[in-house]
Amino acid sequence: MGPIVETLPDEQQRRVDAHFAARVTAWTRIYEDQNVFAVIHQQRRAVALRWIDELGLPPGARILDVGCGAGLTATALARRGYAVVAIDTVPGMLERTRQTATEVGVGDRVTVAPGDVQQLDFPDGSFDLTLALGVLPWLPSPLGAMAEMARVVGRGGYVLVTADNRWRLAHVLDPEVSPALAPVRRAAGAVLRWFGWRRRQWSGAVARTVSRADVGSWLHAARLVPVRSTSLGFGPFSWFGHSVFPDSLGLRLHHELQALADRGIPGIRWAGAQYLVLARHRGSC
Repeated sequence: MGPIVETLPDEQQRRVDAHFAARVTAWTRIYEDQNVFAVIHQQRRAVALRWIDELGLPPGARILDVGCGAGLTATALARRGYAVVAIDTVPGMLERTRQTATEVGVGDRVTVAPGDVQQLDFPDGSFDLTLALGVLPWLPSPLGAMAEMARVVGRGGYVLVTADNRWRLAHVLDPEVSPALAPVRRAAGAVLRWFGWRRRQWSGAVARTVSRADVGSWLHAARLVPVRSTSLGFGPFSWFGHSVFPDSLGLRLHHELQALADRGIPGIRWAGAQYLVLARHRGSC
């Protein structure tokens, strides 16, 4: 992959939509596959659902699922008795969500509609909870999206989001992508360009990676107070972009490192691939 280049928000959204439109089937299968990448996403969904269960929301509580994808999380929440509004910017994902809801018998509790989290078409305080799993990394304005999610839950409401960790262990250990070596890569690139070498620019969608401090600043600006948080996902590990371990060994390593992170071991606790944060509107605290 070539270097990340700045793009206008509309162009970035077009690239992201194209990226996910081409992967509708893949994002349905990801909750069934048994490779490291898939298992991390399965665990992410399981943790999110467990946290929501532990909130004790009343039957019929309204939940907004932002970037609903194939609709598996939306339908799982509907089966728990919640009224779910599932939005996405990709028509193929919306159609798959409708199909999934119908297949599992909760079509009457899942409302599917196009929607952009950066400009939500709902009144203030419309929902008890808003969740966005795997959405913030693809947005030109995560801060604006966080503010919109906080607005539509209002005082007392919850927001559950994930963000991609810039300092994930799998990246820190790979010189090609390690954030600690970014200055070295930039200096090397400058030297190569001086000699006339040009890398092919990447024209696809690129996910944004952030620090915990970045996420904390977004929450604070949106008047959201963290209730609980964790990091999740170790791997797939690579060396200069090439996979290091077969799936069987990679999965074992992921599970062992995740167990250490869940125990709060320093240096590992916040080194997962993703941050998960559940927050509540400050007006209730």
